[in-house]
Amino acid sequence: VLVLLSIHSQSKKEIQIGGIISLTGKAAVYGEWVKNGTELAVKDINARGGVNSLKLTLVLEDTQTDPKLAVSAFQKLIILNKIQVATGLVSSSEALACAPVAESSRVVMITPIAGSPNIKDAGDYVFRTRESGEVHGYKMAEYIFNDLGHKEAAIIFENTANAVGYKDSFAGKFTELGGKIIVSESYEEGQSDFRNIIAKAKNINAKAVYVPGVAAIIGSVLRQSREM
Repeated sequence: VLVLLSIHSQSKKEIQIGGIISLTGKAAVYGEWVKNGTELAVKDINARGGVNSLKLTLVLEDTQTDPKLAVSAFQKLIILNKIQVATGLVSSSEALACAPVAESSRVVMITPIAGSPNIKDAGDYVFRTRESGEVHGYKMAEYIFNDLGHKEAAIIFENTANAVGYKDSFAGKFTELGGKIIVSESYEEGQSDFRNIIAKAKNINAKAVYVPGVAAIIGSVLRQSREM
């Protein structure tokens, strides 16, 4: 990325990097981590002289954890700020929505958070710096089946790109190990009452329930589970 920035920096006084980040919305807790980490990296690089003696500047745009707003923010920064690199794109839905923009504009986008397995095939200009959500699903399946000894499991997941990827990898591995998925129920973005879904897992006396999604919503699922 720094090589790319060097190529495009010759006629500029500074290098602008797009920060397309969920500062509000359901993924804001992750967005704050990304914002803080990116700002620390920019500060560190600038303290060491920047890139080709040019300072880096982070231009922030709040996506509100909305894929449509993420695409608009990405396009705005490409057209108005002439960015060559964007980071953030916290949710998988945002990252996958912005991938075609990165490809058509030849602008590198890097997500340090989004976990959907589909991101690895999203394009030549699309990167992430963490493991695929597949790994999480596989490891949790192995833990429940091998370590806890449960041969049946339920899944409660958010109907989004991120959680569906986790759910599919978990279910595939758990079944491969010889386990059985006895309930698989989804909830929609913005949903706040999960009691009907929880009841289905409770009524069949599920000993293990895999709940992929974002932290704020999973907290509500856990709280309502305990209340029941």
